[in-house]
Amino acid sequence: MKEYLKGQKANVFSKQFLYFSRGFPKLLTVPDVMVIFGVEPGGRDSYKLWE
Repeated sequence: MKEYLKGQKANVFSKQFLYFSRGFPKLLTVPDVMVIFGVEPGGRDSYKLWE
């Protein structure tokens, strides 16, 4: 995975909360793995699509 993402701005998450809509905390999923492109690498407790 590291070689594939080398030089790209991306984060790889595993079993993290993914929230779809602000104000609706029950609209979420917890995927086994997700790759988010276009964000700075770094740790997060959850990922919100609107931020």
